[in-house]
Amino acid sequence: MSESFPMNHNDRHERLRDLVAALSDGKWHRGNDLADALHVTSRTLYRDMALLMARGLPVISVRGRGYRLKPTLSLPPVEIAGRELEALHLGLAVMGQADDAALRAAARSLAQKLDEALPEAHAPGTVAGGPASPGFGSATAGVRHIPALRHAIRTGATVRLNIENPGATPLLLTGKPTALNYWGRVWTCRLHETRTSADRIIRVDQITIITPAHKR
Repeated sequence: MSESFPMNHNDRHERLRDLVAALSDGKWHRGNDLADALHVTSRTLYRDMALLMARGLPVISVRGRGYRLKPTLSLPPVEIAGRELEALHLGLAVMGQADDAALRAAARSLAQKLDEALPEAHAPGTVAGGPASPGFGSATAGVRHIPALRHAIRTGATVRLNIENPGATPLLLTGKPTALNYWGRVWTCRLHETRTSADRIIRVDQITIITPAHKR
């Protein structure tokens, strides 16, 4: 076993962290080897392992072989940039439409875990069509419109948007999309409306149809 631990392990938090790091290689580790590497007694090592198991670490313990992690993926805390989170949501949305039922179920399960792990989205409180919704399922509903909106922004094209308006008549807006913003669980589009020459913020997931608006 590779002994790459720091010499002082009086801090139990550091010791538990290093135990997890050691076990993450997928190999078997004898308890005595782990205890020696951490400079603790076998009794302390056993207590630490029992605590990790109680906290849900998927550890297999076999007499004569030692300890190893079950062959499952356990991710440490990571920082995800806004664009990375957007890409993750887009990917899950695509898999959520897959023909394979198992892939659809896996995408929904992962989406739910992601939704539970995310802090509250800092989305605008109100946009065209009603209040912003933080739910993952709602946010991914407009994924199919993202390429068209980005193309319109790049080319300066004018488009016509059909927008759901819960509890009222659906909206029909014409204008130039000028920006797309991602708020962790909700995409919004800034539209410079032709009729009013004003900017409106629209939830992308409430857009039902996008069509080119040809000038006459």
